[in-house]
Amino acid sequence: MSVNTDAMLMADKTWGKFNMNLMGGGNIYYTHYDFMKSTTQGGLSIPEFYSLNASVDPIKASSELKQKRVNSLYGKASFGWASTYFVDVTGRNDWSSTLSAKQRSYFYPSVLGSIVLSEIVKLPEWWDFMKVRASWTASKQDADIYANNNVYSVSTNV
Repeated sequence: MSVNTDAMLMADKTWGKFNMNLMGGGNIYYTHYDFMKSTTQGGLSIPEFYSLNASVDPIKASSELKQKRVNSLYGKASFGWASTYFVDVTGRNDWSSTLSAKQRSYFYPSVLGSIVLSEIVKLPEWWDFMKVRASWTASKQDADIYANNNVYSVSTNV
């Protein structure tokens, strides 16, 4: 079972040639995995009788329960001038149940800038749009369910 819930607020306002677009929200992601498996061992005691009761050797049974929750807050602010110059700034903070309490929170930002050159420079008739973009981001990911050992490493001779 998996539940993924978002709530967002958005605003958009223009003053003359200046435009501002804001968005903020939150997310709650929860997953619950409950698994049980049983198999026969050593073949079947009665051919073509597919039952755990027909196992030659004692059956092999296993079960697994995994749960994970990630709470998030995120936001974006976009600014534009004269439909030519644009800056976007985003940020997201997650709190994951798979990490230790001291390291449960992690933040990842981004910044994007763009210029519509076709609004500034005269282009040939057959080319009607040109835009230059640059961006930077930092991305992060939490550990998988019960996989905390995967986020640590051991080095020798350091």
